[in-house]
Order: sequence, then structure tokens, then C-alpha cells
Amino acid sequence: MPISYQGGLDKVIWPAERNGEYTVKTGYSVKKSLENRSIQKSPSSSHNIAESTWRKIWSMKVPKKIRNFLWRVCSNSIATNFLLWKRKLKGTPCCPFCENVEETPEHVLLLCPWTKCVWFGIALGCRIDRESVTTFDKWYENIALDKGCKRESDYIYIMVGYTCWNIWKERCKAIFEHKEPDPSKVLDQIRRGVAESMDLLNIDKLVDNIQKRRQQWEPPEEGWLKMNCDGAFKDAEDDSGIGVVIRNEDAKVVAGLNKTVKVNSSLMAESLAVREGLKLAVNLHVPKLMIEVNSQVLVRNLTNYEKGDWEIEPIVEDIKSLLGNFEDSRVRWITREANQAADWLAQQSKRRLSIENWVNKPPLSFVNILSRDGLPTPPSA
Repeated sequence: MPISYQGGLDKVIWPAERNGEYTVKTGYSVKKSLENRSIQKSPSSSHNIAESTWRKIWSMKVPKKIRNFLWRVCSNSIATNFLLWKRKLKGTPCCPFCENVEETPEHVLLLCPWTKCVWFGIALGCRIDRESVTTFDKWYENIALDKGCKRESDYIYIMVGYTCWNIWKERCKAIFEHKEPDPSKVLDQIRRGVAESMDLLNIDKLVDNIQKRRQQWEPPEEGWLKMNCDGAFKDAEDDSGIGVVIRNEDAKVVAGLNKTVKVNSSLMAESLAVREGLKLAVNLHVPKLMIEVNSQVLVRNLTNYEKGDWEIEPIVEDIKSLLGNFEDSRVRWITREANQAADWLAQQSKRRLSIENWVNKPPLSFVNILSRDGLPTPPSA
């Protein structure tokens, strides 16, 4: 772990918290994690939900109430007759419509006869195979983990989410109003909900694409230099790389560096890139410097006064000290698309590829990256 050039006192840190300070919340979390690990090592018949299932549920482009509902379904915590019966809150565990089958989450949402019309009526045209349904989360993975493009996968997850949610709503409504569920009404509600979510998904993607198209490297203001920094990290066992490019208001490369480093995280690599870049800029006697990185976490560490991430705290102290050498300086976040030059240098260093005198004689691949910004490049010969 890199240490600060300025030294400093040794201190105890709590690694479970980013700022290194102990909190009861993270202490409890670590304790529960260790207990769960111990339980998992012993023989058990308990069912564990795949982490990928949780990630997909919480990333779905649907209302929060549907994500929360699917989480409760997978956790077997929706108020089915079977669950209420187990807690001695219901006289029977059976389905109110079938009357002779236990009402589990799988039965309510997938196997109850009236839901067959719903699943077959949606755009996916699903036919639920009773023998293939063990637990809801396993079925969810099989039906929704599409192997095609991401857009199709998003559509499948959205469709399944709305279908489950509206089946449950209709089930509850039918019980309270003492009538049979109506599959046609459920299908109408599903179609409307899916259409709204897909419209929002398309808008989000359109805005994201527009922002990416607009975000490219821009020359600094007159009298300023701009320093782009990036780090390339794979894992702590392998080499990592850092890259720095300094350009002037005419978009000409003034200076830069790239080197191989040993670090424990991508955040550490990016912070080292800034520190090494600032040392270079100080030696150039730069009066005003704009620093750009594509790590929002690092920008927060450099611009906020509260305690930041403990693992880069010594490096951040050096960076703040080095910033005092300039008449004026600014730090800002940019997208990776606007930071490709520094990223390219960092990647070369990670691979231990030596690039000599690239500031004056850049290799063709680096020239192409600078050219994609629509900017002048250093002479290649």
C-alpha cells in the first residue's frame, strides 16, 4: 500500500467502512456475515438465492414496488395462505381457488390454473411446466436469463416482473371481493405497465447516448493546462498501470507519463496517477491546472472536506499538498469516453509495454485516439 510522502502517524482503521472509522452498523454486518459463513460450512437444507438473481431484481427498470415484491417472493415472505398457516394465522394452507393445493409463492404466481391464461397471453407466450418449478427464484433465472441482446433481456425481466405483480394483485382483489380472478384484466394491466417501462427505458438509453456523444475531451481555458489521469487495474496480484496526459489550450500534448505500479484497487491506481501527474506539472511550473479523471469516488475524496476512503487517504493528502503549488486548480469528473488518451497509456503500462518519447513521437495507435477527439496530435516523426 503506498504511503504519503509527508509521513504521518500510525492509526487503527476499520476496513469494513470506507472512511476507516468503526460504526455499529458495519460491526453488526461483519458479525452476521461471519455467522452466515459458519452456517454455510455446516450441512444444511436451507435454500440460498443466487447473488445474480438479487442483482437483476434490483436493477430492473420497473417501479420500486415491483422490485420489492419480487424480493419478498424470492425470500418466501409474501402473505400466502401456506405462510400464514405456518405462523398459525390461518386455518388452512390451501389455495382459496384450488382448495386442495398448498398456496406457496410458486403456486400463486405460476401454477394456479387461472394464471395459465395470463402467462400464455403475455408476449412471451409462456407455458409453465409444473415439473420444472422447484423454487420461484430458480424458475425466474431460467425464464428471464435471456442469452440474446441486452435489450431483449431487459424486456423479458420487465414482462415477468409486471406479470407476477399483477397476478398477485388480482389474487388479493378476488379474495377480498369474493369473486373469481379475471385473467383478461390482468393482461391489460401488464401490457400498460410494460409499455410505460419500455418507454422509460428507451428515454434513458436515448439520454445516455446523447450525453456520451456530447462528452469528449475539450481544450482548457486560455492560460490553463489540462491534465487527464487514469489507472488500469485487474487484481492485486498482477501489474497495474497509470497514465497521464497534459495538454494546453491549443490541444497540444505538453507532457505526460505512464508507468507500471503495484496497487490493491482501481481507486488506488487512479489516485496514484493524479499524484504522479501533479509532481510532473509542478516541475513544469504550470500556473493553472485543470485535472480530469473518470472516477467519481476519487473526485469526491479530493473535493469533499469530510473523511474519505481510508485506503487512499495518504495519497489524497499528498495530492492536496501538491495542489498548493498552483495559482489555481480544479478537479472534475468526466466520462471514460473523454479520457481515452490517459486510459490508453495506463493500459499499455499494465501490459508492461514500453513507449519511449511518446510525447514527441507518439505511436500510431495513440495518434488515432487523439485524432478521434478531432484534435491536433503531436508530430509522429
